[in-house]
Amino acid sequence: MAVLQRSKSQIYGLNADLAALVLADSTELARAQAAEAALAQQVLDEKARAEAAEAALNTAIAAEAAARAAAITAEEAAREASIEAAKLALGTSYRVADRTERDALTGLTLNDTVRVLDDGDTKWVVYQPGAVDAQGVATSWDVLMDEDTFLNANTASSIKTAYESNADTNAFTDAEQAKVGFISVTESIDLDKVIQSDELVTDTTLAGVTDTQIASAAAVKAFVQAASNAGGAMFHTETRTVTADKITLTHKPKNGTIFNFGTVRHTDTDTGAAFDISVMPNWDDPTGKIYTLIPDSAGQFDGKQVVVQYPYTL
Repeated sequence: MAVLQRSKSQIYGLNADLAALVLADSTELARAQAAEAALAQQVLDEKARAEAAEAALNTAIAAEAAARAAAITAEEAAREASIEAAKLALGTSYRVADRTERDALTGLTLNDTVRVLDDGDTKWVVYQPGAVDAQGVATSWDVLMDEDTFLNANTASSIKTAYESNADTNAFTDAEQAKVGFISVTESIDLDKVIQSDELVTDTTLAGVTDTQIASAAAVKAFVQAASNAGGAMFHTETRTVTADKITLTHKPKNGTIFNFGTVRHTDTDTGAAFDISVMPNWDDPTGKIYTLIPDSAGQFDGKQVVVQYPYTL
């Protein structure tokens, strides 16, 4: 069989494919153009929205600035009003030559003060309106201070009264000064001492002491000791701890006497039982203060406390 040659345009289905391809291309182009147009519109819409938002923001900023400026203006006005009110509350001070100029003042308030340099007697007076009319003219005056009162305020009597009115502040009268004048002080006296030692009575019998004299401590001690040794005695009760069946007293008992028939007492804190223990002087003790207990057994009360009563002399 001979070879059959065909042209491309005669190939089956080629024309249809090309037609479909052209159609698809046209469709894609239309879609792309539509998308591009939509995007361009979106850009325009976004630009319009942004411009509108910017315009609204600028309007809000302008409104805020206007409101802030108005608030500042109102605050300044209120501050100025407060200052003016404070000025009115504090009042204004005026200085005039005489009462005629004082009475001619207008616009006064009850807080103003007027100093008149010559109140008719060549002396100054400070006035304050007691009442004012609608024009601020004073219809009455109150005197705050005058020259005579100012100059005479610090008198000797007023200073004395004011000073002595303070706590712990008392008058030192002429009579009290006269009493102090009777005290004679010489350079040889030590003021830390109540009286000079050479003025003390040192006589141990105190026979020469008068109502206006003071006896020395040594003289008083010797006198009391002599009186005690002559027959008087001090009575003493004390608690001592037993050591090796012995106790040491604070004082030497007079004539070696121990009360309660020569016994000391120990009380058991656990049982409440009381023990009366005989004691006798320790004859080897030169002080006469050591006494020996006579218990039932050696060391029976060692480390325990006993109560002892006895007389002694100074």
